[in-house]
Amino acid sequence: MSSDEKKSAWSDGDSLSKMGLSLLSSIPTFSGAKEEQAKRFIQDFEEILDLANVSSDKIKKFHFKTKLKGLPAEWYETTRDSDEYKEWDSVKKSFLHQFDKTTLRPKDVIMRLMSIRQNVK
Repeated sequence: MSSDEKKSAWSDGDSLSKMGLSLLSSIPTFSGAKEEQAKRFIQDFEEILDLANVSSDKIKKFHFKTKLKGLPAEWYETTRDSDEYKEWDSVKKSFLHQFDKTTLRPKDVIMRLMSIRQNVK
């Protein structure tokens, strides 16, 4: 099939997919730096996947790993072959648990409470 034949074989829905996939390249990589927000990163990432009409967990996970670097990329490599992380929702939930700084763990709450000083006169 020639490249012209391939182009004409795309439907309108596929054109949106091509546009969405090209938008995927506009999302910066996530390294877990202090100024990055994991929740916002996931929201932007999923919005682009929706535009691209991507529903396959395998394809979502493939594109997700291309957007990670440093510690998050290393974390992903530890999850990629686990049966527990075959579905995108499991990967997303675990990623947010590991890297979302707005999610408070019980030990974080305890540490914050312990650091509060009462206003004693």
